[in-house]
Amino acid sequence: MLPNEVTYAEIAALIDGSKDAPPIIGLADGNQPITVDLDDDSPHVLAASGAGRGKTVLLRTVLSQALAAGGHGVIFDPKIISHPWAEDLAKCEYHRSVETIHDRLLVLREEAARRAGVAGHIDVGPRIWVLIEELGPLVNRLIRYWREIKAPGEPDASPAVEALCKLLGTGAEQRRVQVGAGPIAPIKMHVVASTQRSSAALGMGGLAGWENFGTRCLADYPPHVWRLLRRDVSPLPSRSRHRGRWQVVATDDTVTETQVGFFSPREARTLAECGWSRLALPAPGRCAQVLTWFRERFGRARAGRGGAVSRRLTGGGSR
Repeated sequence: MLPNEVTYAEIAALIDGSKDAPPIIGLADGNQPITVDLDDDSPHVLAASGAGRGKTVLLRTVLSQALAAGGHGVIFDPKIISHPWAEDLAKCEYHRSVETIHDRLLVLREEAARRAGVAGHIDVGPRIWVLIEELGPLVNRLIRYWREIKAPGEPDASPAVEALCKLLGTGAEQRRVQVGAGPIAPIKMHVVASTQRSSAALGMGGLAGWENFGTRCLADYPPHVWRLLRRDVSPLPSRSRHRGRWQVVATDDTVTETQVGFFSPREARTLAECGWSRLALPAPGRCAQVLTWFRERFGRARAGRGGAVSRRLTGGGSR
């Protein structure tokens, strides 16, 4: 039997607190935890539903756990006010304008290429979690923005949208690096995105490849959206109006009805800042190392457009 609600305390009791612990999306029948599969070849999460069904809550629950486990967040929020709990977090960027989102996607494309091409190194760096609010409309805005700013002779296709496709598609190319005869190391980059069910039906502004989302979460879904996001359409689960009730579709098309965890904004921020112990802040030495890595990797201004990032780009902060 599914729980009527899943609280922060209930999920905290299930977390072992280890580094890289997979975020728990919610609980299924028998209080079985449903997690993000970090080892999947497409380790990304998509939440598709109508307005007011809790997409932002689901993304907040996942990202706050990811930050607590040592990851780094890059939030793209064209809605502007979706995630105030993440404002000014040390390990999280917050971008609102299409201009800075465009630029940051180009940086992430470079980082994905660097990680995919690593040779002789097992650890490619901390996990990077890219949270995108309303993916479909954002893709359309990025396309329009590029048409406005591109110089004569530059390609018609938006480099930012291509960068996002590359970030998602790297998973299909086996997002791993084999180092000699040693162990396999993941490149550790994840997209966690929301989209309206209407955007899902329209293909998110031309962004193809639903199979690149290894975990697809659906609520309040009409049949045509269900068919789009899950090939095997029979049987179609009945749509629940229960608050926080979602269908979670895995890569193998198995479906699990899930009660998504609810973290308040305050709980999410406390978790992201303090980790699962909630008893002490992370060790100052470790914080310094993490921030140094993050600023060196993402805080450098680069000239030009298209294949590089403009001088407008600065590290961290909210925009």
